[in-house]
Amino acid sequence: MKIKRGLTLLVTIIIVNQAFSQNKKKLDLVSVSAEIVGKGNHTSLAINSSCDGISDSSNYFTLLSITNNQDTAIHFVTMLCSWEGNWTSDNDSILLYHPCCDMNFPIEIKLEPHKSVKFYGLLRARYNKDVIGKFRLGVTLPNLDISAGTFYHSKFLTALKQQQIHWSNELKLEDHIFGFKIEGKKFKEIPK
Repeated sequence: MKIKRGLTLLVTIIIVNQAFSQNKKKLDLVSVSAEIVGKGNHTSLAINSSCDGISDSSNYFTLLSITNNQDTAIHFVTMLCSWEGNWTSDNDSILLYHPCCDMNFPIEIKLEPHKSVKFYGLLRARYNKDVIGKFRLGVTLPNLDISAGTFYHSKFLTALKQQQIHWSNELKLEDHIFGFKIEGKKFKEIPK
């Protein structure tokens, strides 16, 4: 009788545990969000256009955020100026752009638990293509040793290709300047 009760209790615990575990939403260890701030040009684009070979096109200022959802800190390597090298798009018509830089070297970012790092960038149409529809931006977070004499750019590029891509929400190239957005709602433009 005691064995039967014990077995019944064990089966009940297993069933209840499975029911609760199936209802829990799995939270990614890192989350990425992206938003288009507005359409425009930056003064450095005219100065540096000769060094990047990209023709003048529509530019969209963007805010990218990486949040550490873990209870422990994470570390990843990016370049000081060309941090956009860690980023990719699921649409080959989109380019996350950064003008030329004289002081580009690797840096390690330590992201504390439940904290975010924000990147302010510029999106451009690549190859003068029209960007149709929605797209996402993704980031890779390689953890490499960047101490003197151990960092090699080729190793960094290889690590970028081998890392998991953490994808953002979907975006559409829209000008949001002079407007507002209520969280969870669509963007509202102020009538002119």
